[in-house]
Amino acid sequence: MSPREAKVHEIARILADNMEIPDIKNSGIGLYTGKFGPLMFFAHYVKRFPEEAFQPTLDRYLEACCDDLCNEVIYAYTFCSGLAGAMSSVRLMNRLSLIDLDISEVEAQYRIPMFKQMMLFFSNRPGSFDFMHGAMGIALHFKDDPEFIENAVKWLSENANRDDGFTKWKSVLSDKGQIGYNIALSHGMSSIVLVLSRMYKTGVMQREIEELVESTVGYILSQEIDRSKYGCCFPSQSLENGNEIYKSRLGWCYGDLGVAAALWQAGKTFGRQDWKDKAMDVMWFTTQRRDLKDSSIVDAGLCHGGAGVAMMFKYMYDETGDERFAETANYWADATLDLATHEDGPAGYKRYTLEKTPPWETSYTMLEGIAGIGLILMSMLDMEQKSEWTDLFLL
Repeated sequence: MSPREAKVHEIARILADNMEIPDIKNSGIGLYTGKFGPLMFFAHYVKRFPEEAFQPTLDRYLEACCDDLCNEVIYAYTFCSGLAGAMSSVRLMNRLSLIDLDISEVEAQYRIPMFKQMMLFFSNRPGSFDFMHGAMGIALHFKDDPEFIENAVKWLSENANRDDGFTKWKSVLSDKGQIGYNIALSHGMSSIVLVLSRMYKTGVMQREIEELVESTVGYILSQEIDRSKYGCCFPSQSLENGNEIYKSRLGWCYGDLGVAAALWQAGKTFGRQDWKDKAMDVMWFTTQRRDLKDSSIVDAGLCHGGAGVAMMFKYMYDETGDERFAETANYWADATLDLATHEDGPAGYKRYTLEKTPPWETSYTMLEGIAGIGLILMSMLDMEQKSEWTDLFLL
């Protein structure tokens, strides 16, 4: 048995044994931060390892998630921690035949409240479009609904700042309330490009969507910096914020990898080979970044840790078949195993946060904890199998 497979089994046992602890039981309906993350892990685990007899655990997680969806009034609608992400994950698991759960009544019940919340998020600008915690995450779940598409596109168009043919939106950049422009995937304009690219495929407002994407991608590309000087291709946020330029991290949330994913998908959707070429150029360059400290890799989670970097390169290998991406994904999967250094952490892992002292914290979640780490390690047991679940990370 390989070290990766052994770690996946270890994570499965821990998530099964600890289902009733408050950190999991009371974590809420969120996909990234709640119990729908462990549900996603077990749905894949039971399919990959049916002989391990974890079907009862999957059934228990599914029952708990159903109870949260159907037996309580839900007020959290975001993609990260609320109904949008939870329902999107159920849709995906149903499509992949991992579970069989009809949530049509739940979706119908909450469609109007979620539409109102999306518009409320938009009205509370700046930063209201945030994919993880704001309007665009709700819009993503309803990406096939004309009313959601029309209103999201209208708001983005009417509230954009347009300079030199570029389109951009301001957002909150820090806990201290700094306002500026953000090109990152998790909270910035790369996520707008990714969500709009999905909406375009419905045929609704295609001309308006294409104009927004083209001008937004133009702005993102205008932020490219001298890689020979800074060691990265794009800054963490935006040059015009006036901050000193630092080497951006490797991660899903911020930095070159998320920008490249947005360029790649927009290039595919709109037939722009130049965008795809730039995405490949950026990704090829980042294959050379192997130093954890230099890349700001401190922990192992999907958001900004080693597993997230492995996820990004596995995605590009799925898309292109380029062996450089496979080799780099494997490097970061091994680095993720090496990051299991905490004797008092589940499977040896903890998340690093600047919000608390001491900064290390146990996490079982999909975004920063062992559910997400387990998912990517399991996905990489078969490099030729496409990782469909990464669609929930806009990949």
